[in-house]
Amino acid sequence: MTPEILYKSHNAIVIYKPPMMPSQSDTSGDKDALTLTSEQLKGMGEREELYLINRLDRVVSGLMIFARN
Repeated sequence: MTPEILYKSHNAIVIYKPPMMPSQSDTSGDKDALTLTSEQLKGMGEREELYLINRLDRVVSGLMIFARN
């Protein structure tokens, strides 16, 4: 599963995080929403640096916002 980018601007990105995916890296080593979104941006030729604004528990799906600057 990959997070879906719903909105993208110079300042922020809003994604849909699927359930059972960590918001950020943890000791499990599972791919996380922050890393996967950053990889998606890199694949589009865009700056991949993101900053976490909010987190969701692993079991929860929903919207997450990342700052871009």
